[in-house]
Amino acid sequence: LVYHGKGENLVEFSRLSPKSIRNEERAYMRNNHKTYCVFLDVASHPQMYGIRGTNGICVGRISTDFQEVNRLAECCNSAGLSPVHLADVVEAGRFALDHRAGSE
Repeated sequence: LVYHGKGENLVEFSRLSPKSIRNEERAYMRNNHKTYCVFLDVASHPQMYGIRGTNGICVGRISTDFQEVNRLAECCNSAGLSPVHLADVVEAGRFALDHRAGSE
């Protein structure tokens, strides 16, 4: 499943083939000036969200919390993050979440 947007404005491309999903993702992100979107990795257990870029770069299994992953994707979009740095930013985000959870 691939989701775009925020809150009630989520668009789900679950009924499409994988190739069609990628084409729809690219069109959506291009039309909305986005580089990164959130996707649901249904192959992972528990199911987790990841971030996919327009260039095909993908980092999966980030978190089970859609909102956390969406905030990270939006930050990457706002900052104009280069795809080269996506994995490093995701890893830093995971570290921050783990550290914050450990201090509570």
